[in-house]
Amino acid sequence: MSRILYDRLGVASTASDAEIKSAYRKLAKKYHPDSRPGDKAAEEKFKQISAAWHILGDPAQRKRYDAGEIDEEGRERVAAGFGGGGFGAGGFGGGRNAGFSGFETHFDGRNGGFGGGFADLFEEILGGRGPRAGGFSDMGGAGMGGTGRGGPGMGGSVPDTEARITVSFTEAALGATRRISLSGAGELDLKIPAGATDGTKLRLRGKGQGGGDLIVRLEVAPHPTFRREGNDIHLDLPVTLAEAVLGAKVDVPTLDGQARITVPAGSSSGRKLRLKSKGVPARSGAGDLYVHLKIVLPDQPDPALQAAVKDWAEAHPQPDPRRNLKG
Repeated sequence: MSRILYDRLGVASTASDAEIKSAYRKLAKKYHPDSRPGDKAAEEKFKQISAAWHILGDPAQRKRYDAGEIDEEGRERVAAGFGGGGFGAGGFGGGRNAGFSGFETHFDGRNGGFGGGFADLFEEILGGRGPRAGGFSDMGGAGMGGTGRGGPGMGGSVPDTEARITVSFTEAALGATRRISLSGAGELDLKIPAGATDGTKLRLRGKGQGGGDLIVRLEVAPHPTFRREGNDIHLDLPVTLAEAVLGAKVDVPTLDGQARITVPAGSSSGRKLRLKSKGVPARSGAGDLYVHLKIVLPDQPDPALQAAVKDWAEAHPQPDPRRNLKG
């Protein structure tokens, strides 16, 4: 059994699904292009760990990888054929996801194309034709049913083909359109709807195997700064002791640029401030951005600060802030 994908995530081949997910999230946050702008090595590392998660994060794909049926890029190790005629080298096998693991790519706001084998794969599927107009609809994460639709000469329904792509946190929140170049088959606009979440499904009509539909499931990469809860965005904002005690105006990042916020005098760590309508856009109204203050003390002990706080504490006795804690 190959260990390459497990090594990329730094986990054992016996790791649980939860351990694999945790390892992926930590590494994705560390190497996300938004946290290391211009770092090509980090960008490549992000692609590698995302590709590993694409397979190991799917129990069915992980099982096939462990069994040696697919390689590190999700390609069939043994040609399986499809309906007798096949779709080129490697074949497609019989499963709904068979042969489409090569669809995985990474949208980080810096590239706009599908990498490697997917373009060639799509050329085979589309028979060298350009994509049809229209194309896809947002499934909103709902179940697909799996009945597919009829195709010429098939004598019955054509099953949907499923694939997954990783998109950035910002693309999912604000929406994006990517012009995708398909080798030998023209171009396709892939529209990521604003407010998309993990599991949002997009249907591309007629772009799957045998003229069926291609269902694209979005996976949202974690952001190094933002956390999402519904349509609200949360972030931790470091402030100095002086800013917390005296108050200050500071800049904070938002989904669409910087915003200035007032830190009230006498703020404690954990205080929550709100920037209205600075969250995820929605038809019912955009969510809010919640800023959680975190007081940061000097890295090294400061004798002057210690003396000042000691004098203040002696002159202004305070009630025990832990008096209401119960075990």
